[in-house]
Amino acid sequence: MTAAMEMRRWDRAQQAERGYWYPADAVTLAARRTEERQRQTWYAGLLHIPPRDDQLCSVIELGAGPSGLTRNRVPDGVRAVAVEPMELDGWDREQYALANVELVRARAEDYHGEPADEVWLINVLQHVEELSTVLAAAQRLALRTVRVFEWVHEPTSVVHLHTIAPRLILDAFAEWHLAYATEGRARTPAWSQEFVAYVFERRWDR
Repeated sequence: MTAAMEMRRWDRAQQAERGYWYPADAVTLAARRTEERQRQTWYAGLLHIPPRDDQLCSVIELGAGPSGLTRNRVPDGVRAVAVEPMELDGWDREQYALANVELVRARAEDYHGEPADEVWLINVLQHVEELSTVLAAAQRLALRTVRVFEWVHEPTSVVHLHTIAPRLILDAFAEWHLAYATEGRARTPAWSQEFVAYVFERRWDR
C-alpha cells in the first residue's frame, strides 16, 4: 500500500477522537460528558478564568471540542468563537448557538478570523498536527492573553500525536509575560497524569 493510499495519521486521530466523544452507548456518552463538565470547572480554576470578567470583550477557544469552555464560561455580550475541526453532532452545535458562541469548523492553525482579547488552548496541543503553527496562531490571534492547559509527558497514541513537555510551551512564549503557572499531577483511582496550566500576557515593551 502506498503512502497516498494510507489514511493520514491526523485523519485516524480525528476518527478516534470522534469515537470517544460520540460512543454508541448512551450510558458511556453521559458519563464522559459529566466527567468533562467536572474537568472544565477545574480547568477554569487553574487558568484563573473568572465566572464573569467585565474587562473581557472577546475570546477564541482553539480546539474547543464538543463542549468547550466558551459554552459556559463566557458572559453575555462577549464575542466568543469556538474553533474545532471535528464535525459535531446537531445537539452540540445547538448548545454553542444557544450560548451565543460562533462555532467554526477548522483546524486551529487554519483559523484566520478577527483577533480577540484572549485565546484559550485547553487540552489541545497533544492533538494538533503542527505544534509550532498552532502556538504561533494563538499568539497571532491574542490581543492580550493566552491561557494554556495541557497534559504533559504523556506517550503518543492514536489520538495524542505529540508528547508535550512544559519547556516546549514556555519557550514558545518566551517573549510574553508568564502571569500564572501551575504544574502538578492529577490522580484518580483509574489514572494519573502530569499537567501544566499557564497564563501568558502580551508584553507591549517587546
